[in-house]
Amino acid sequence: MSTAATRSTDPEIEPLWRAIAARLEQGTPIASVQKVRAALSPNGRARLQIAINARRGRRQPRILLPNSDGTTTVEVKDVTSALSWDCAELEAFVEATVGISGQARARKQALQARAEVWVHAKRVLPANPDLVRRLRGGGILRDDVAATYRLINALAHARCLLPLPRPVHIAILSMVCAGDPHYFDLNADGHGDRLVHLATEMLHAPAPLNPAHGRAHLLRVGVTAERITHSIAVFNVSAVGDGPTDRALRLAYEDRRPQHLTLLDLTEAPPQFDTARPWHIVENPSVLEEARSRGSRAAFATTCGTFTAVDHELLALAQAQGVELRYSGDLDASGHLIARVAAGYGASVHLMECVDVAPEESNLGRDGTATGQAAAPIYQEDPRLLDLLLGADPCHPLRNR
Repeated sequence: MSTAATRSTDPEIEPLWRAIAARLEQGTPIASVQKVRAALSPNGRARLQIAINARRGRRQPRILLPNSDGTTTVEVKDVTSALSWDCAELEAFVEATVGISGQARARKQALQARAEVWVHAKRVLPANPDLVRRLRGGGILRDDVAATYRLINALAHARCLLPLPRPVHIAILSMVCAGDPHYFDLNADGHGDRLVHLATEMLHAPAPLNPAHGRAHLLRVGVTAERITHSIAVFNVSAVGDGPTDRALRLAYEDRRPQHLTLLDLTEAPPQFDTARPWHIVENPSVLEEARSRGSRAAFATTCGTFTAVDHELLALAQAQGVELRYSGDLDASGHLIARVAAGYGASVHLMECVDVAPEESNLGRDGTATGQAAAPIYQEDPRLLDLLLGADPCHPLRNR
């Protein structure tokens, strides 16, 4: 390629440099620019084509640059080969002759920084390729490279410490690894799910299907997660074993009072339940309290409107021991969703399709045709549902009010 042809002032070749500069302006690294489309004149295209072919061996096929509607497609590697340059030299030439804005340099630096994050992740987490893939799939945290480095380094620190010789609370591990006791919280604001991924890969265990499985993986590497504060309330649930949780359940059963079971109770001292009677799993704690007030002798547990790790743990334990489970919840979308989760533990759905409860609440008109309106939700606190579930209470203070 002639000296004149390589100068940006040469109007025949200048569109090529501008096309490359436009890609650099987008923040694309020069090494990632494989081809560009330049508005070369016929003379410029001919000059470029001759220069490229001049560098090719005699036995190599001649290159014919594709042209469409006055736009020529040029392979960047052919340009660097013709100039005997590497990518860095080509980039320096384009920057010097055409110019690149400061904003483009900033975009380029940002892209380089993002790429370097994942190089760093592979280096500090060499034994956890699946975790690195998950992190990369999630992208840069809140478009903050520093925050992503912090997460990677915190996980790498944890990987060096785990497994622990004795259980340590997740908040204490978070403080040591990230300087923040809430950093690995198992909620939407924390990064506990990444710590669970780390533990799962360390154990070569299957991916957790629910929060209880994830906490179980953490416990196997010595990390406990809110085993004391997370609990589920039960009523009239008795046990036949000899452990501390069994004794607490029997005493609560004899005293006819609700008992809160924590994850610590269910994982460190799991009870052996009395399976003689079915359990009624209800969505709302108000139903459990009403059962006590009405003197019900049926066994109850309440999910408090959602399924957390302790709920999963209790139902899995009950299912494994052969307890018959029945689920009743609000007659709305959320209630039916929770019912499907309970059904996964073998629970039968009870009193959630009862047309006798609310014919006037349905989405059918008086003539039996659809009105096009969704049925209004019916909550478990509805007196008709309570009577069906717990038995009628003719002395209820709010009856007929």
